[in-house]
Amino acid sequence: MKRIIPVVLWTLVLVVAAYIYYQSRFADSRTDSGEVTIADGRSFAQTPWKHFPQVKPFQLTDQTGSTFSSKELTGKPYAVSFFFTNCPTICAQLNRRIQQLTELFEPQDLMFVSITCDPQQDTPEVLARYAKGFEAEPSQWRFLTEQMYKIQEVGRNFDVTLDLNSHTDDILLVDKWGRYRDRFKWDDALEIARFELVANQLIQEERPPIERAFETRNTLAGVAHNQRKKAWLDEFFLQDHNDQQFFSRDLTGEVWIGNLFFTNCTQICRAQTEYLKSLQDRIQTERIKYISISTDPTVDTPDVLRNYRQTLGIKSEDWLFLTGDANYIRRISEEFFRVALMANEHHSTELFVVDRWGVVRGKFDWQQSGTEAEMVTLIEELAAEKAPVYFE
Repeated sequence: MKRIIPVVLWTLVLVVAAYIYYQSRFADSRTDSGEVTIADGRSFAQTPWKHFPQVKPFQLTDQTGSTFSSKELTGKPYAVSFFFTNCPTICAQLNRRIQQLTELFEPQDLMFVSITCDPQQDTPEVLARYAKGFEAEPSQWRFLTEQMYKIQEVGRNFDVTLDLNSHTDDILLVDKWGRYRDRFKWDDALEIARFELVANQLIQEERPPIERAFETRNTLAGVAHNQRKKAWLDEFFLQDHNDQQFFSRDLTGEVWIGNLFFTNCTQICRAQTEYLKSLQDRIQTERIKYISISTDPTVDTPDVLRNYRQTLGIKSEDWLFLTGDANYIRRISEEFFRVALMANEHHSTELFVVDRWGVVRGKFDWQQSGTEAEMVTLIEELAAEKAPVYFE
C-alpha cells in the first residue's frame, strides 16, 4: 500500500514554502502587461480563460490494448506528457516524477495520460510492462500508443512537434472543460509545486471560469491567431465594420449566428439580411450575437460595411459585419463552417449556429418553412449549456 499521508503532509509544507519563494522571486520581474520573464527564458502571462485552446477529441490505445477515448476525461482535469520506453534518462525520470504526483492526488480527481512518441516499438504489451514498473493504476494513469499520425494530431492540440528526436518533456495540464491551461517543467521543484497548486484549483472548479484570467506558462494561448500556426482553423480573426480586429474566441460564452454575404448582392444576400433583422425581434434568448462575413472583401471594406449597416437601419451592437483577406475568408468558410466557397463570391446561404465554446452545432436554410422553429430550439438549448459537449 502506498504511504500517501506522510508524503502528502510533507508535500504541503514544500508547496507552501515554494509558493512563498515563487512570489518573492518573481515579484519584481513582472511587466506592466502582467507578463513575468524568468532568467532561463520561460515566461508567464495573465491569459483570459476563453483564450485557452480547446483540446480536440482523440482516440488512442492504452496499455491494456483497449481503445481509450478522450471522452472518458470529460468533466475531469488531466495531465498529458510524451515519452518513449527506450529512453533511459529524461523519459524515465519524467515518469518517476509523474509517479510521485499520482500519489498526491486521489484516483479520479486528476488523470495522467502518457503518450509514446515511438509507437512502432511501444506496443500495448510493451507499455503494460513499462507501466507495471511505475505501479501505474489504469484508473488514474494511462499509457497510450497508436499510429504516429494520430499521436501527432494530439500533439498539435498543445502546439508541440512529436517524434523521437523532438518532443516536449513538459507536463501539460487540461481543465475539466477541455481547455489546455498550463505547462510545467518536471525537473524544477518550483514548477512542480506550482503544478500541485494549479491542479488542485482545476479539481475544485465547478463551472467554466469564462470571465476570469489566469497566470500561465501556456503563453501561446494569448497570442493573436495570425501569429499562430494551425493546420485547420477552429477559430478566426477578421476586421469589423468599425475597423477593429475581431477574434472569434472572444465570443466564448456567447451563442451566435453566422452567415456569409457580400454587399453587391442585391437579391438573396439582402433578403437574408432582412430576415436576420426580423429574427432579432423574434428570438427571446438574451444576447445572441450575429456575425456576417463578406465573401467579397476587395469591395467590402470596413467603410462599405458600415454604410451597408446604416442603409439597412442596423444599429445593434450585437451584430458585426466582418471583412479581411480573401484567401483567409475562404478558409473560414471551408474549415470553420465546413461549406464550400466557390468562384465569383458564390457562397452558402445557410445560417450557422455556433455554441458557447466556438463549435458550429447547426446549419439551417432560412428559406425553408419550419426551419426557424428548429433553429430557435437549438439556440435556447445551447444558451443553457454549462460546459462543452463532447463530439466523436
